[in-house]
Amino acid sequence: MGAANGSLGGLAVIEETVYGTTPGTPTWIWQHPMPSTIGLRRPLVEPNLLSYKAHTARGYSGKFVDGDLVVGLELDTAVIGNILGLAGVYSVDHYTMGDGTEPDVNSISVLESFGGGGATPAQNIEYIHKGVKTNAVRINLEADSNSYLTAVTIGQNSVLSTGGTAVTPDPPAETGVFMPADVGVLTILSKVICLYSGVLEVLVPKTGYERRCMGGTMKQPTTSGRPDITWTFNCDLDDAVGINETGLILSGFVSGTPLGEITIGTDFVLTDCIMSGDFPPLKEGQIDFSISGTASSLEVYC
Repeated sequence: MGAANGSLGGLAVIEETVYGTTPGTPTWIWQHPMPSTIGLRRPLVEPNLLSYKAHTARGYSGKFVDGDLVVGLELDTAVIGNILGLAGVYSVDHYTMGDGTEPDVNSISVLESFGGGGATPAQNIEYIHKGVKTNAVRINLEADSNSYLTAVTIGQNSVLSTGGTAVTPDPPAETGVFMPADVGVLTILSKVICLYSGVLEVLVPKTGYERRCMGGTMKQPTTSGRPDITWTFNCDLDDAVGINETGLILSGFVSGTPLGEITIGTDFVLTDCIMSGDFPPLKEGQIDFSISGTASSLEVYC
């Protein structure tokens, strides 16, 4: 199921104090909506009886929620704080993810509006996805696109409302979205590199959908290990300084020297970085190179 991103559609989140339960009088935190795939799943039971032929007799299995929750990246804890909090811990002015500390936010409810504010009740189609946690948080930075945040979700249940007065979407002002011009310089080994695009990802291992009880809803997924931080950068190779800096970085890779801290402006810090085992490939007309690796933590400043 896809979330609308037009003027009548919207995405909002709120922290749950009890897993799977939306607060009674929720104050929704509206996001910069982008097309998303978060939604309710109800798998059909797969027949395995040899004489099973009646299609109409097939039943549904237990319900659960999954898919991607995608929003425009605004580095403001009042906007995306609950999403980052699913994978990290806030302190003073930034979220830290991957250091093994239990995340600030246990679960959220997500409001998905397809026609908020319509005069006709049939237009007011809303889903509230409950008990939503994340398996991964991904930040995409790109020269030709606004930056965005993706949370790969796993949730307990959804409620559909098609009547009455809908909640009118009220997304934040678009001026807050993190745009290409906002992306600071990429610094590796104290060298400034021209960044074309980058992906920062925090993998948060969770127990899976097998935690569905017979005749009941899905039990609460729990964290099953320390998060993994991965990163990929596509960088410039087409100037004298860039060539020298690239050579320094790649020589460190050949010698097996860790890269240490990588920063992107004053907004993102990757600690204890190590390049992956793949050397950047040679290609026709090459003016860029891509490197990837792992880190022990990611700090996102809000």
